[in-house]
Amino acid sequence: MRRGRPLKICEIGIAHGLMLRYMQSGLGHLGLNPANVFDKWTGVDIKLLNDDLVKLPYDELIEANFESEPEKIPSDSDAYVMLHVLEHLYDPEKAIQSLVSRVPSGAALIVGFPSHLHPFIPLREPRLRSLTNSNGHVSALSARRFNVAARRSGCDIEEARGAFFLRASGMFLEDYRWWQQFNLAWGRLVPGWFGEVYIVARKR
Repeated sequence: MRRGRPLKICEIGIAHGLMLRYMQSGLGHLGLNPANVFDKWTGVDIKLLNDDLVKLPYDELIEANFESEPEKIPSDSDAYVMLHVLEHLYDPEKAIQSLVSRVPSGAALIVGFPSHLHPFIPLREPRLRSLTNSNGHVSALSARRFNVAARRSGCDIEEARGAFFLRASGMFLEDYRWWQQFNLAWGRLVPGWFGEVYIVARKR
């Protein structure tokens, strides 16, 4: 709506393509034609899982290391989606600065990552890096840590939300709508809570 035209999307860290599938499904429920919403959807990952991805309507697939090959990331997109990517980088602040320096003014960064209580990051991060971690988390992030890095890189924070107060698969509370509504309300009020946080930043 802001652009008055379909958007160019660059998603970094696509894995099995769940975000594109989710968006297609969501637009379908809203009765919207994806062609009227997205002009181009580029997928970037350090290793492309081609068996899954070739079946999806990506306009372009790029195999690149976001941290060490920033020049391979398209610099003309309207929005950059990075869900559960930054915690896999050794220097997320540098990666954010490098990306923002190359994208157009007004471009949005939509990020999500496991959130730690900010004062405990100096204790948590060395612990993460000392472990042989199957999921590759090497940085401990918080909403405050990302927001400071984004602002220093020339962005404004438009929205920040935590995902939940408590998530426990199989717990009886998970079957109740009021529990979901409570978790969402908590996330809006306390985005710095540990768990997960999702943030929209926009380049000035």
